[in-house]
Amino acid sequence: MRGKDRVSFLHNILTHDIKGLQTGQGKAACLLDRQGKIRFFCLVHALAGELLMEMEPSALAIAQEELNRYRISEEVQWEELAGGLRTILLLGPASVQILQTLFKELSLPTAPLSHTEGPPDSDLLRVVRRDELLVPGFQLWTAPESEEGLQTTLLREGEKVGLEKGGEELLEILRIEAGIPRPGRELIPSVILNELEREDFWSASKGCFVGQEILVRIKHRAHPPRLLRGFLLEGNSPPPCPAELFLGADPVGTLTSALFSPTLNRTIALGFLKYGVEAPRVEAETPGGRVAVEVVKLPFGASGRP
Repeated sequence: MRGKDRVSFLHNILTHDIKGLQTGQGKAACLLDRQGKIRFFCLVHALAGELLMEMEPSALAIAQEELNRYRISEEVQWEELAGGLRTILLLGPASVQILQTLFKELSLPTAPLSHTEGPPDSDLLRVVRRDELLVPGFQLWTAPESEEGLQTTLLREGEKVGLEKGGEELLEILRIEAGIPRPGRELIPSVILNELEREDFWSASKGCFVGQEILVRIKHRAHPPRLLRGFLLEGNSPPPCPAELFLGADPVGTLTSALFSPTLNRTIALGFLKYGVEAPRVEAETPGGRVAVEVVKLPFGASGRP
């Protein structure tokens, strides 16, 4: 996103303080509707002379529609970079050591979502701090033609400390263990932002933005109808989601993401529980019948990860 009004334009509609972002910083933010419900979620990265909005591909069409709807006379332009940029997620305690060995002149970012340019004449265009999965991590930006070479270099250096190539399944395990909501699962149009209990997704002090009045009213004068919670299930077979939750005969919530966690050696899930339900256990409706579900606060707090 470019143009002299890019910062004020996003600041006025997104949930976080975009005007307060300095070059090399980033924020998680949402665009809401007037009822405080999520239209799309993104990460906003402040670069020199431009902003980069990172989002899941499924959110792109909605984002384009909403941004066009709110642009009136602002001098701001945007373009899709999906075909011109690749990212590699490097996770684990040894990630710092690997990057410092490969790029000795690189000063690694330390604050959440902070970022810096890669060394000149290297395949690394930018490195972003990403620790939200409960392990040290970095997101590496590279050109499409350099992606394979950078991966090979990382794996060759990381072999000394046990680095292995993962995939979507591993990333989903880490996400659910960390209690991170995902677009299409927990970040969906029926969810009011307060229900996530993620105050790092919005600023209560920045001033007006779309949906702010509802969020502040719920925060200070009421409560959200549901809350995002973690769940421990019996058995090793996660139910298909969404799965309805019951307390006796009463529906009290919905499971939105479920899988078996090898680290915890349990089937775990994310989902929404009706506000005020204090029962330590509920039941989930599955194709094989109801199963007992233990309610836990997030994150699950897994330890001992490689």
